[in-house]
Amino acid sequence: MEDNVVRLDYRGKEIILVGTAHVSKQSAELIKKVIDEERPDSVCIELDDGRYQNIQNPKAWEKMDVVQVVKAKKVGFLLANLVLSSYQKRLAKRLNTIAG
Repeated sequence: MEDNVVRLDYRGKEIILVGTAHVSKQSAELIKKVIDEERPDSVCIELDDGRYQNIQNPKAWEKMDVVQVVKAKKVGFLLANLVLSSYQKRLAKRLNTIAG
């Protein structure tokens, strides 16, 4: 298998860890290949809280209270996230894949 696939034994169970990239068609294809070939009992995905919330509610930003963002002094953080998100989406489009 690929270099990003690591096999572990935990209490007699095999755990297969697959390192991924957020914007990579090859990474998505590797995940599909491992799942198709291995037919695991379970598949787990590690997500930070922000990504999980975005998946659960992708339009949450539409309901964002900008006044609260300003009061909390998080305008820079918000702008940085918007710029990075936009960049990631453009990169994914160029690579013909989906961001995240």
